[in-house]
Amino acid sequence: MFKIRPFNSTDEEYARIVEINNALWPDELNTVENLRYEDEERNPTFFFKRLIIELDYPSLVVEEPGKIIGETWCGQDQWEYDPSRYFFGLHVDPQYGQLEYGQNSISTAVMAYLLNLLNNRRPKPKLLTTHCREDKTGRLNFLKEQGFTEEMRFQDSELDVTTFDPAPFLDRVRQVKSLGIEILTLPELKTRFDNWMEQLYELDMETARDEPTTGEFTPQPIEEYAKIFNHPAFLEDGWMIAVDGGQCVGGSDIWNNKADPQKLNTGFTRVRRSHRRKGIATALKLATIQYVQQRGATRIITNNEENNPMYQINVKLGFKPRPAWLEFHKELKVKEG
Repeated sequence: MFKIRPFNSTDEEYARIVEINNALWPDELNTVENLRYEDEERNPTFFFKRLIIELDYPSLVVEEPGKIIGETWCGQDQWEYDPSRYFFGLHVDPQYGQLEYGQNSISTAVMAYLLNLLNNRRPKPKLLTTHCREDKTGRLNFLKEQGFTEEMRFQDSELDVTTFDPAPFLDRVRQVKSLGIEILTLPELKTRFDNWMEQLYELDMETARDEPTTGEFTPQPIEEYAKIFNHPAFLEDGWMIAVDGGQCVGGSDIWNNKADPQKLNTGFTRVRRSHRRKGIATALKLATIQYVQQRGATRIITNNEENNPMYQINVKLGFKPRPAWLEFHKELKVKEG
């Protein structure tokens, strides 16, 4: 009925799996350009495997064998590295949803395939993680049946910038200015500091440690960090940086979405511990909102762990909740040999 085979990185495969992604997530569209860049620039030190699910013969579905109907992937998270911890994901074309769950289903076959694949690695896996959006009841039920438990909740939210009124928040901007703190765009930062990348790297490595996660943050070398500035979705003038004297003390960045130009994404909003509770995060968010308005887009999408203070800032700014993403874990029994 279907089979799982290696991903060969062909143009046709990339086009098809992005097509499936966009059918599954019409409010979170992706592009081949984004996905190919992320695959090609992935640090080979950390295990990653992408696999194709295609129709096989005989099939209950009236289609030619070989048609791609899904993909699955698994790997190690370089930002939360643990040699015995792996993540996985699965996308199935919604037109073939009847094959996704139940007896002899795609989900069951993928789980068995991945566990067998990972069991051959050393050290053997002890933890398997995945994410599921809270409105995907079929996947939620499957994960629970497989022994996964919910560990963390990340709240998506969206702001309509066409109706946004900055007036209630301008006192915070004036407060930040009164402290001598400037909000610069990345092009402005580059003209001010020759070591701009080192400054941003130090800022992000420090503040990322405070991001709520289920694993321990793993700092990356600056060579890995630098790859983000070549990402197809990178917007140089969408990066807003808070500067206090000669130091970068905060930042917030907007990322492009070529598949849906009216909807831009917030990356990472951060403030050094030494400068928190001074209104800097709000001032940075206002700068990014103004940028999105000037660019002609209509919405900003962001995502925060539900107990993260940044989420409360977003709520005050008028961001409205969308279905949340849930992180699930399954502890694996290590079989020696």
